[in-house]
Amino acid sequence: MNIAVSRQLISLYRFWLCAVLSFDAFICGILSVYSFYICLAIMAVSTLSAAFIAFFYIPRYFRSYLVEITETALIVKRGVFISRKYILPCPRMIYFDRTQNVVDRIFGLYSVRVHAARAKLTIPGLSRNEALKLTMLLSGESEK
Repeated sequence: MNIAVSRQLISLYRFWLCAVLSFDAFICGILSVYSFYICLAIMAVSTLSAAFIAFFYIPRYFRSYLVEITETALIVKRGVFISRKYILPCPRMIYFDRTQNVVDRIFGLYSVRVHAARAKLTIPGLSRNEALKLTMLLSGESEK
């Protein structure tokens, strides 16, 4: 069974990127006292890199994110430039929990943390139903 990462997570990461750009604009305001051209170069580089990250990297990263549950293991594949594959065998899983920080709560997202012997894996950006489904499948409970 495959579980998809929520589309709202892309909005969350773009929100954080806007916060970083606001901080960058503040720093450039301070640096403009010394040199206008240095400030202009910093803003140009940061704006172009933020546009690349927001419209190229973030959507492709979450499209490449795949969570697959088999009878014997939890398999997580992710990555744009460097593809990684994590395999956690079911017998090695110790416990798992659903977490939600303040920003995740605003967007209605959950993260599922899986703790295994000598390993930890976090699956971010799941909707409430997906997080419940994942924890039920990992615990072996049937859906009610």
